[in-house]
Amino acid sequence: MSTPSDNNPDFVFFPEWSTLRVVGPDAASWLNGLVTCDVLSVRPGTGAWGTLLTKQGKIAAELQIVGHKEELFVAVSGGDAALTLQVLDGYLVMEDAEIARSDAEWVVFGESSRGAILEVGMSPSTLPWTFATILVACGTAEQRAAFASVAADRTLDPTEWHRWMLEQGLPRFGADYDERDNLHAASLERRTVDWQKGCYLGQEVVCMQDMRGKVKKRLVRLCTDAGTLEAGAEVTTTSGEVVGRVTSAAGAIAIASVFAPHFETGTVLRVGSFSVYTESLRA
Repeated sequence: MSTPSDNNPDFVFFPEWSTLRVVGPDAASWLNGLVTCDVLSVRPGTGAWGTLLTKQGKIAAELQIVGHKEELFVAVSGGDAALTLQVLDGYLVMEDAEIARSDAEWVVFGESSRGAILEVGMSPSTLPWTFATILVACGTAEQRAAFASVAADRTLDPTEWHRWMLEQGLPRFGADYDERDNLHAASLERRTVDWQKGCYLGQEVVCMQDMRGKVKKRLVRLCTDAGTLEAGAEVTTTSGEVVGRVTSAAGAIAIASVFAPHFETGTVLRVGSFSVYTESLRA
Protein backbone atom coordinates (compact mmCIF):
# COMPACT_ATOMS: atom_id res chain seq x y z
CA MET A 1 0.00 0.00 0.00
CA SER A 2 1.05 3.62 -0.38
CA THR A 3 2.39 5.59 2.55
CA PRO A 4 -0.31 7.79 4.15
CA SER A 5 -0.25 11.53 3.65
CA ASP A 6 -0.90 14.34 6.12
CA ASN A 7 -4.32 14.90 4.60
CA ASN A 8 -5.26 11.23 4.54
CA PRO A 9 -3.68 9.46 7.51
CA ASP A 10 -5.37 6.15 6.62
CA PHE A 11 -2.97 3.62 8.06
CA VAL A 12 -2.43 0.99 10.72
CA PHE A 13 0.85 -0.06 12.30
CA PHE A 14 1.53 -2.67 14.98
CA PRO A 15 4.57 -1.56 17.03
CA GLU A 16 6.36 -3.96 19.32
CA TRP A 17 6.37 -1.67 22.34
CA SER A 18 6.85 -2.96 25.87
CA THR A 19 4.20 -1.81 28.33
CA LEU A 20 4.21 -0.65 31.94
CA ARG A 21 1.01 -0.26 33.98
CA VAL A 22 0.74 2.32 36.76
CA VAL A 23 -2.25 2.06 39.10
CA GLY A 24 -3.44 3.73 42.28
CA PRO A 25 -4.90 7.05 43.48
CA ASP A 26 -1.51 8.75 43.10
CA ALA A 27 -0.61 7.16 39.74
CA ALA A 28 -0.87 10.28 37.58
CA SER A 29 0.55 12.79 40.07
CA TRP A 30 3.49 10.53 40.91
CA LEU A 31 4.42 9.82 37.27
CA ASN A 32 3.91 13.47 36.38
CA GLY A 33 6.76 14.39 38.72
CA LEU A 34 9.19 12.12 36.88
CA VAL A 35 8.59 12.43 33.10
CA THR A 36 8.67 15.43 30.77
CA CYS A 37 5.07 15.43 29.50
CA ASP A 38 1.91 16.48 31.35
CA VAL A 39 0.58 13.19 32.69
CA LEU A 40 -2.23 15.01 34.51
CA SER A 41 -3.74 15.86 31.12
CA VAL A 42 -4.04 12.18 30.16
CA ARG A 43 -7.64 11.02 30.10
CA PRO A 44 -9.77 8.64 28.03
CA GLY A 45 -9.32 9.74 24.43
CA THR A 46 -6.22 11.88 25.02
CA GLY A 47 -2.73 10.51 25.49
CA ALA A 48 0.70 12.07 26.05
CA TRP A 49 4.09 11.77 24.36
CA GLY A 50 7.01 12.22 26.71
CA THR A 51 10.46 11.15 27.76
CA LEU A 52 12.19 9.88 30.87
CA LEU A 53 15.48 11.64 31.43
CA THR A 54 18.47 10.98 33.61
CA LYS A 55 19.41 13.53 36.26
CA GLN A 56 22.00 14.76 33.78
CA GLY A 57 19.28 15.46 31.20
CA LYS A 58 20.07 12.56 28.85
CA ILE A 59 17.20 10.66 27.23
CA ALA A 60 16.66 7.36 29.00
CA ALA A 61 13.39 6.39 27.29
CA GLU A 62 10.66 7.62 24.98
CA LEU A 63 7.14 7.07 26.34
CA GLN A 64 3.55 7.03 25.07
CA ILE A 65 1.01 7.30 27.90
CA VAL A 66 -2.74 6.58 27.80
CA GLY A 67 -5.46 5.81 30.34
CA HIS A 68 -6.74 7.88 33.23
CA LYS A 69 -5.41 9.26 36.50
CA GLU A 70 -5.69 5.99 38.46
CA GLU A 71 -4.71 3.55 35.69
CA LEU A 72 -2.10 4.49 33.14
CA PHE A 73 -0.58 2.36 30.40
CA VAL A 74 2.93 3.45 29.46
CA ALA A 75 4.44 2.27 26.19
CA VAL A 76 8.23 2.30 26.21
CA SER A 77 8.50 3.19 22.53
CA GLY A 78 12.24 3.78 22.80
CA GLY A 79 14.78 2.62 25.33
CA ASP A 80 15.13 -0.30 27.74
CA ALA A 81 11.77 -1.21 29.31
CA ALA A 82 13.28 -3.20 32.17
CA LEU A 83 15.62 -0.36 33.09
CA THR A 84 12.79 2.17 32.78
CA LEU A 85 10.70 0.10 35.17
CA GLN A 86 13.61 -0.18 37.59
CA VAL A 87 14.25 3.58 37.56
CA LEU A 88 10.61 4.56 37.99
CA ASP A 89 9.95 1.95 40.67
CA GLY A 90 12.92 3.34 42.61
CA TYR A 91 11.05 6.63 43.02
CA LEU A 92 8.00 5.03 44.65
CA VAL A 93 8.25 5.83 48.35
CA MET A 94 5.09 6.92 50.13
CA GLU A 95 2.85 7.35 47.09
CA ASP A 96 -0.31 5.25 46.77
CA ALA A 97 0.66 3.80 43.41
CA GLU A 98 2.18 0.68 41.90
CA ILE A 99 4.05 0.06 38.66
CA ALA A 100 4.61 -3.28 36.91
CA ARG A 101 5.03 -4.85 33.47
CA SER A 102 1.87 -5.40 31.43
CA ASP A 103 0.98 -7.75 28.59
CA ALA A 104 -0.95 -5.01 26.76
CA GLU A 105 -0.20 -4.71 23.04
CA TRP A 106 -0.40 -1.57 20.90
CA VAL A 107 -1.78 -0.28 17.63
CA VAL A 108 -1.01 3.07 15.97
CA PHE A 109 -3.58 4.22 13.41
CA GLY A 110 -5.37 7.05 11.66
CA GLU A 111 -8.84 8.47 12.24
CA SER A 112 -10.48 6.18 9.69
CA SER A 113 -9.80 3.14 11.91
CA ARG A 114 -11.38 4.55 15.06
CA GLY A 115 -14.65 2.66 14.56
CA ALA A 116 -12.97 -0.70 14.01
CA ILE A 117 -10.83 -0.22 17.12
CA LEU A 118 -13.92 0.46 19.21
CA GLU A 119 -15.64 -2.63 17.79
CA VAL A 120 -12.91 -4.93 19.15
CA GLY A 121 -13.12 -3.31 22.60
CA MET A 122 -9.98 -1.14 22.47
CA SER A 123 -10.07 2.55 23.43
CA PRO A 124 -8.43 5.05 21.03
CA SER A 125 -6.39 8.00 22.31
CA THR A 126 -4.85 10.82 20.31
CA LEU A 127 -1.11 11.48 20.46
CA PRO A 128 0.52 14.88 19.73
CA TRP A 129 3.10 13.53 17.29
CA THR A 130 2.16 15.59 14.25
CA PHE A 131 -0.49 17.94 12.92
CA ALA A 132 -2.31 14.92 11.47
CA THR A 133 -4.61 12.93 13.77
CA ILE A 134 -2.60 10.04 15.15
CA LEU A 135 -4.22 7.60 17.54
CA VAL A 136 -3.03 4.69 19.64
CA ALA A 137 -4.80 1.96 21.53
CA CYS A 138 -3.61 -0.84 23.76
CA GLY A 139 -5.37 -4.05 24.63
CA THR A 140 -5.04 -7.80 24.76
CA ALA A 141 -3.32 -9.89 22.13
CA GLU A 142 -6.74 -11.23 21.14
CA GLN A 143 -8.14 -7.72 20.63
CA ARG A 144 -5.15 -6.69 18.56
CA ALA A 145 -5.44 -9.83 16.43
CA ALA A 146 -9.14 -9.20 15.87
CA PHE A 147 -8.43 -5.68 14.70
CA ALA A 148 -5.56 -6.85 12.49
CA SER A 149 -7.91 -9.19 10.65
CA VAL A 150 -10.07 -6.28 9.47
CA ALA A 151 -7.27 -3.77 8.88
CA ALA A 152 -4.91 -5.74 6.66
CA ASP A 153 -5.40 -3.46 3.65
CA ARG A 154 -4.31 -0.42 5.67
CA THR A 155 -1.41 -2.00 7.57
CA LEU A 156 2.06 -0.58 6.96
CA ASP A 157 5.09 -2.83 6.94
CA PRO A 158 8.20 -1.59 8.82
CA THR A 159 9.70 0.00 5.70
CA GLU A 160 6.52 1.94 4.93
CA TRP A 161 6.20 2.98 8.57
CA HIS A 162 9.79 4.19 8.63
CA ARG A 163 9.20 6.34 5.57
CA TRP A 164 6.03 7.81 7.06
CA MET A 165 7.91 8.72 10.25
CA LEU A 166 10.60 10.44 8.18
CA GLU A 167 7.99 12.42 6.27
CA GLN A 168 6.45 13.55 9.55
CA GLY A 169 9.82 14.45 11.04
CA LEU A 170 9.54 11.85 13.80
CA PRO A 171 12.98 10.67 14.99
CA ARG A 172 13.43 7.13 16.29
CA PHE A 173 15.18 6.20 19.52
CA GLY A 174 18.11 3.92 18.70
CA ALA A 175 18.37 5.11 15.11
CA ASP A 176 18.33 8.91 15.13
CA TYR A 177 19.13 9.51 18.80
CA ASP A 178 19.90 7.45 21.89
CA GLU A 179 20.74 7.60 25.57
CA ARG A 180 23.82 9.76 24.87
CA ASP A 181 21.67 12.62 23.59
CA ASN A 182 19.72 15.35 25.33
CA LEU A 183 16.33 16.68 24.23
CA HIS A 184 17.75 19.65 22.32
CA ALA A 185 20.11 17.45 20.31
CA ALA A 186 17.18 15.17 19.46
CA SER A 187 14.96 18.18 18.59
CA LEU A 188 12.37 16.95 21.08
CA GLU A 189 12.41 19.76 23.64
CA ARG A 190 9.35 21.43 22.10
CA ARG A 191 7.56 18.18 21.34
CA THR A 192 7.82 15.95 24.40
CA VAL A 193 8.17 18.57 27.17
CA ASP A 194 5.34 20.45 28.84
CA TRP A 195 7.00 23.74 29.73
CA GLN A 196 4.15 24.77 32.07
CA LYS A 197 4.32 21.77 34.39
CA GLY A 198 6.28 21.31 37.59
CA CYS A 199 9.42 19.33 38.25
CA TYR A 200 10.59 16.19 36.47
CA LEU A 201 13.85 14.28 36.34
CA GLY A 202 16.49 16.31 34.52
CA GLN A 203 14.37 19.47 34.40
CA GLU A 204 17.10 21.81 35.64
CA VAL A 205 19.50 20.68 32.92
CA VAL A 206 16.85 21.06 30.21
CA CYS A 207 15.90 24.55 31.39
CA MET A 208 19.52 25.69 31.63
CA GLN A 209 20.20 24.44 28.11
CA ASP A 210 17.15 26.28 26.83
CA MET A 211 18.08 29.53 28.56
CA ARG A 212 21.63 29.43 27.21
CA GLY A 213 20.25 28.99 23.71
CA LYS A 214 23.47 27.45 22.43
CA VAL A 215 22.96 23.99 20.98
CA LYS A 216 25.96 22.13 19.53
CA LYS A 217 23.97 19.83 17.27
CA ARG A 218 20.40 19.02 16.28
CA LEU A 219 18.43 16.47 14.37
CA VAL A 220 17.01 17.92 11.17
CA ARG A 221 15.17 16.56 8.18
CA LEU A 222 17.10 16.59 4.90
CA CYS A 223 15.40 16.67 1.52
CA THR A 224 16.83 16.49 -1.97
CA ASP A 225 15.32 16.97 -5.40
CA ALA A 226 17.37 14.15 -6.90
CA GLY A 227 19.08 11.00 -5.72
CA THR A 228 18.71 8.54 -2.87
CA LEU A 229 20.00 9.35 0.60
CA GLU A 230 21.50 6.63 2.78
CA ALA A 231 21.91 6.24 6.54
CA GLY A 232 25.48 6.69 7.72
CA ALA A 233 26.45 9.10 4.95
CA GLU A 234 28.41 12.22 5.84
CA VAL A 235 26.72 15.60 5.61
CA THR A 236 29.03 18.33 4.35
CA THR A 237 28.93 22.00 3.50
CA THR A 238 29.12 23.01 -0.16
CA SER A 239 32.85 23.55 0.41
CA GLY A 240 33.35 20.00 1.71
CA GLU A 241 33.51 20.48 5.50
CA VAL A 242 31.93 17.55 7.36
CA VAL A 243 29.16 18.92 9.60
CA GLY A 244 26.97 15.92 10.33
CA ARG A 245 25.78 12.42 9.56
CA VAL A 246 22.59 10.92 8.13
CA THR A 247 20.96 8.84 10.87
CA SER A 248 18.08 7.34 8.86
CA ALA A 249 16.84 7.67 5.30
CA ALA A 250 14.19 6.59 2.83
CA GLY A 251 14.61 7.71 -0.76
CA ALA A 252 15.02 11.48 -1.02
CA ILE A 253 14.15 12.12 2.65
CA ALA A 254 16.42 11.66 5.64
CA ILE A 255 17.00 12.65 9.24
CA ALA A 256 20.50 13.78 10.11
CA SER A 257 22.42 14.99 13.13
CA VAL A 258 24.00 18.30 12.10
CA PHE A 259 26.30 20.63 14.01
CA ALA A 260 25.64 24.33 14.58
CA PRO A 261 25.10 26.60 12.77
CA HIS A 262 24.37 24.37 9.79
CA PHE A 263 21.13 22.93 11.21
CA GLU A 264 19.18 26.14 10.62
CA THR A 265 16.15 25.66 8.35
CA GLY A 266 16.88 26.26 4.69
CA THR A 267 20.62 25.66 4.90
CA VAL A 268 21.95 24.07 1.70
CA LEU A 269 24.32 21.17 2.38
CA ARG A 270 25.55 18.12 0.54
CA VAL A 271 25.31 14.36 1.01
CA GLY A 272 27.70 12.74 -1.41
CA SER A 273 27.04 14.29 -4.81
CA PHE A 274 23.55 15.51 -3.88
CA SER A 275 22.53 18.94 -2.71
CA VAL A 276 20.16 18.82 0.27
CA TYR A 277 18.35 21.43 2.29
CA THR A 278 17.47 21.34 5.98
CA GLU A 279 14.06 21.46 7.64
CA SER A 280 13.38 21.72 11.35
CA LEU A 281 11.92 18.74 13.24
CA ARG A 282 10.63 21.02 15.97
CA ALA A 283 6.90 21.60 16.19
